[in-house]
Amino acid sequence: AFNIACCYSKMGETQAGLEALEEALKSGYEDYDKIRNEPNLATLRESEDFKPLLNRFDEPIFNEDVANAIKGLFGFGKK
Repeated sequence: AFNIACCYSKMGETQAGLEALEEALKSGYEDYDKIRNEPNLATLRESEDFKPLLNRFDEPIFNEDVANAIKGLFGFGKK
């Protein structure tokens, strides 16, 4: 299913690619680093549905929302 997701992504079929990727993850595919970096999945990573899908299976190492809230609280990143 991972390779099918890659094929759909390369063809620009985002929804079908995400569905195939979800099937791969449900079947036990756990190479999250490859999913995040595989060039053939670039189209899927551009989708707003990609991150929530991946986060359902792999707990994010770094929570961007929390980091941004802390930055705002302390004024980091403001010019």
